[in-house]
Formats: sequence, C-alpha cells, structure tokens
Amino acid sequence: MHALLAIDGSEESMSGARFLSKIPFAEKVKVTVVTALSDSFFDATKNTVPTSTYPNEENRAQQWFDSLKPILESAGFEVASRIVKGSPNQVLLDQARELQVDLIVLGAQGHWAINRMVVGSTADYIANN
Repeated sequence: MHALLAIDGSEESMSGARFLSKIPFAEKVKVTVVTALSDSFFDATKNTVPTSTYPNEENRAQQWFDSLKPILESAGFEVASRIVKGSPNQVLLDQARELQVDLIVLGAQGHWAINRMVVGSTADYIANN
C-alpha cells in the first residue's frame, strides 16, 4: 500500500500525520510526504511564484518532514518525502497519480462554508477530483 501525506506545517496537517500513524494497516505501507510550495493562493493559481522565496520554504518543509519522520517510522511505515513547487491542488493530484497512491491524507482546517465557496479548499478539491 502507498499513501500520500500532504503537509504544510499547519496543526491540521500534522494532525493528519498523527492520525495516519495510528491506522492499523494489514500490510506494509509506504508513505510519501508531499509539501507543495507556493507564495500565496493568488500566485499559486497563476503559477507565477517568485523562485527567490523557495529556499526558505524548502528548509521549512524539510524541518516539517524531519519532525514527522520518526512518528511515521515508529508506526512501521517506509517513509519518503517530496517538496514540489506549485499550486497545492495540482501538485497533490499530480503526485498522487505519478506515485499511484492508494490513499491521500491531508488535514482540513474547517473554514466556514462561505470561505470555502469564495477561496476554495484543498481538501474539497482533492476529494472532488
């Protein structure tokens, strides 16, 4: 089994990782932790993120992965990571297809319905696509 775990440093994404580590899978599980890097919602939708901001974000993404790796390994998972530049919606779907994952895990913040209608939600987008 292969799972994709999306993280962005938020408490919700870290909770998703802890949730995944507690699922009693019947078979060996490989987990690929994916972080999508984008400057903002508006830049991500235009795919015009300035590359000068990426080194700091890549370092933070690596730190998030480093903090989760022991939790996931202690659950018996084989763990890998990918840091990909682009819109989280598209990055996660592209990575899921490329890796041929069986499960996608990501945290959701639970915005009000009006916020989701106006801004959108990565969790909603992934679930519907």
